[in-house]
Amino acid sequence: MFKKFFSFCLASLFLVSSLATPAIAKSKVKANPNNKKSASIKTIENKKILSSAVYNTKGNGTWLWNTRKIVESPNSIIKFLNENGFNEVYLQIDQGIDAKYYSYFIKSASSNSIKVYALEGNPNWILKSNRRQLDSFLNWVVKYNLSKSQDERFLGIHLDVEPYLLSIWQTNKNRAIAEYMDYIAYLKAFGAKNGLKIAVDIPFWFDEINIPKQKINLAEYVISQVDSINIMAYRDRAQSIIDIVKNEMVYGKKYNKNIVISVETGNTSEGENITFYQEGLDFMWNELNNVNEYYKNSYNNYSFAVHYLENIMEMKK
Repeated sequence: MFKKFFSFCLASLFLVSSLATPAIAKSKVKANPNNKKSASIKTIENKKILSSAVYNTKGNGTWLWNTRKIVESPNSIIKFLNENGFNEVYLQIDQGIDAKYYSYFIKSASSNSIKVYALEGNPNWILKSNRRQLDSFLNWVVKYNLSKSQDERFLGIHLDVEPYLLSIWQTNKNRAIAEYMDYIAYLKAFGAKNGLKIAVDIPFWFDEINIPKQKINLAEYVISQVDSINIMAYRDRAQSIIDIVKNEMVYGKKYNKNIVISVETGNTSEGENITFYQEGLDFMWNELNNVNEYYKNSYNNYSFAVHYLENIMEMKK
């Protein structure tokens, strides 16, 4: 997942000062799935932070978890996204917020060529017994879109549903996988029926989960079903990111689906190699540039995303 948004002088400064990127091991070591995201509630400053990265080829997405920000400072958020090359935002839905705030935010985003997805997620939603909770979210989006003009509508649904957080993943993995696959098929049908793109987040190690009695793995299945797939490639060196998304890039090309190579900026306890929090934003953009350089001649159906917006706006450069 980029716009040409950096000045010539800043680009020159980066090219003079950039260093070679160290590589790390290629093994797909799983991150701790129990680590959960948390949204910052700090005051957003209207500032530009991606000042020295030469990063202008694909476009970027990001998650906005604190929905109150579109009430408190929508213009600042749009300005920040626009100035820093973000052309997609996954906005968590709070059904208690008046629809007028979503309308204003999406219309402002649309006028700046920024696509907005309705974001939500709960691991319990993979279970058929909890399908009503999922339907409540999906139907809210449909009802909202039907009441708004084209430039005030969500482009699609973005689901951050991580089934491995459920106890059933440990106690009866085959059943959990079957429930998850049914959930993905359900989303696909819902999107087709209602004219909504479906995007989902999956960990980079889903390609190691073989589906019982089938010849494909879980990553390939998901990629074959939905429109866009964010691969949580949570590593902080270009070579590691390149290595852990290689299979997913192949599947994306095979099924003509968009692969969104996604990285973490949160201050996580899972290990320093998981996040760019310690290194800062300039280092992160340089590493993603290197990932892009590696893949750009062989693939064109990919982009990038950074988790998550509130943190990006507070990080060191």
